[in-house]
Amino acid sequence: MGQSRLQGDEDKKRNELFTQSEAEKELKEAVKAVIGSLHIKNFDKERMEREGLIHEDKIYELLRW
Repeated sequence: MGQSRLQGDEDKKRNELFTQSEAEKELKEAVKAVIGSLHIKNFDKERMEREGLIHEDKIYELLRW
């Protein structure tokens, strides 16, 4: 692991690249930003509230990392 480099990173020195933990942190923050900005149209909010599927008071957290 860590042996391959993206084509756009070929001109960068290895110490200038993200470490795996830094890359995971950046990805986690990016996913949180995307999830936080989603707006879904045309869904049955009443049914979802009845079935306990909507949690507006909770912030989405990624648990994998």
